[in-house]
Amino acid sequence: MKIGFFEVSLSEQTYLKNNFKKKAELSFAEQKIDAEHLPQELDFEILSVFTGSPLTAEVLSKFSKLKDF
Repeated sequence: MKIGFFEVSLSEQTYLKNNFKKKAELSFAEQKIDAEHLPQELDFEILSVFTGSPLTAEVLSKFSKLKDF
């Protein structure tokens, strides 16, 4: 499983790396994600964002591997 975390501070990244219990590939970015600011990697199965990242249908359509829960 590959999880992309966006708008995550360095201290939050450290916490998540040290305390994430599931086997997963974690990717972190301090930047927001939107139609103008897409990451280079788009193969995430799960996205974790904060309020500054509007996940519109246009943005979500770029991530073809997202899981439907």
